[in-house]
Amino acid sequence: MYELHKHNPTFPMTFKPFIINELSKFSPHWHENIELLHITKGRARAIIGAQEVFADAGDTIIVNTDTIHQLYSVSGDLEYYCLIIEIEFLKQVGLDFTETAVSSIVCDNSIALLFTQIASIVKAKDAYYESDVCSCALKIANILMKNYESAKNTDALNQKDAKTELVKSAITYMKKNFERNINLDDICRDVGFTKCYFCHTFKEITGMTATNMLNIIRCKEAHRILKNTNDNVLEAALKCGFSNASYFTKTYKAIMGQMPSETKKNN
Repeated sequence: MYELHKHNPTFPMTFKPFIINELSKFSPHWHENIELLHITKGRARAIIGAQEVFADAGDTIIVNTDTIHQLYSVSGDLEYYCLIIEIEFLKQVGLDFTETAVSSIVCDNSIALLFTQIASIVKAKDAYYESDVCSCALKIANILMKNYESAKNTDALNQKDAKTELVKSAITYMKKNFERNINLDDICRDVGFTKCYFCHTFKEITGMTATNMLNIIRCKEAHRILKNTNDNVLEAALKCGFSNASYFTKTYKAIMGQMPSETKKNN
């Protein structure tokens, strides 16, 4: 699904620390801004477009603009910093990442030090700290542009882009219609491809089946409903497109790591 980032001209970026584990579930998503994931502990598996990469502490994963992606922990806790830099801000200083692709993973001590510096600045939040963060982020972007530009194979990129757009269209359809009793036939009809080609392409790009993706979207919405409304488990299931309560419970447990009744109990 597409992520819309709010534009802030005075601080055109987002920086946050994250801790996830192997049970954490993230939907494939994309956005126009460049995203950097600097691993500080654990081992990460990322699917970026049609590429699968693994990263350890000290590595930085780069998600180029408008590239569908998702992140997993291989085992145990995965700790990382996420830095998202608005593309228009970079263009203003001559760093156009819409025209240039950089490597999906790098191990660069200078970048690692700059991430550590940003983390310290954000934690302290001294006067004018935002400008200091912007300065560090620009240094990182400049290093990437100078040293890690990827060679482009136009034919391969066009083929990958076509497959990625197919997957994006399918995920958008799922997001808009998950509350209905839709299935693979409905999705294939909407995107205009045969079931065989669609299923193969979706798995190639995202690393999961379309059915699994639809269930993740539904279960994450069910989790939101159970945590924030008075709806019971059955009502949440029906609102999220599940017509069978036992199947919902089994699917929710597999995706969210707990029974829906536990989520409701902890509300």
